[in-house]
Amino acid sequence: MWSADVVIKQGDRYPPVQSQLLDANGDGIDLTQFAVARFVMAESVGVSPSINSTVSAASTAGNVSYAWSTGDTSLDSGHYFWEFKVWDAQSKRLTVPNGSYGTCEIVTALSTA
Repeated sequence: MWSADVVIKQGDRYPPVQSQLLDANGDGIDLTQFAVARFVMAESVGVSPSINSTVSAASTAGNVSYAWSTGDTSLDSGHYFWEFKVWDAQSKRLTVPNGSYGTCEIVTALSTA
């Protein structure tokens, strides 16, 4: 059975995807040392992402949030995988979670009104 980290109805833009990026010891990663952060979501592993958007990552405790943009949840209902990617000033990338993926379920809305 699928148990998603985030469940949202088609067309909704709330709640945001929130996560704390942790290092191998379980400590929050100081994101102030990274120049760029992105939220990436795809229907399955190895396919082009449905969402690949810049996010704010100024937390010293590893807290990040992705606020859905118009159209993001208009995707087909179903299960999706997500992750956050951050790059430092030397373009070294860190992907979190690094041993798995976050999960999202987009549920069919009863109406568009």
